[in-house]
Amino acid sequence: MAKYHEHFRLSPSDLELIEQAVRTEIAIHTRVQRDAREFDEARKKARALNDVLGKLHNQKIFYAQVNDTGVPVA
Repeated sequence: MAKYHEHFRLSPSDLELIEQAVRTEIAIHTRVQRDAREFDEARKKARALNDVLGKLHNQKIFYAQVNDTGVPVA
């Protein structure tokens, strides 16, 4: 069986594009009317997509201390 890579090499612009696509998908799923038959499924999908956005956000480094050598302190 195939395995997934644990690390990905994505540029900041790649991540921005992914985030925009996920936000667009969320917008589509949140437009479903409350009385519509597929409302519960759309709400679950929007919640899952928001979780993905949260994971991407949590992996960003917004500030890092830097040693004298210019290397970030982990």
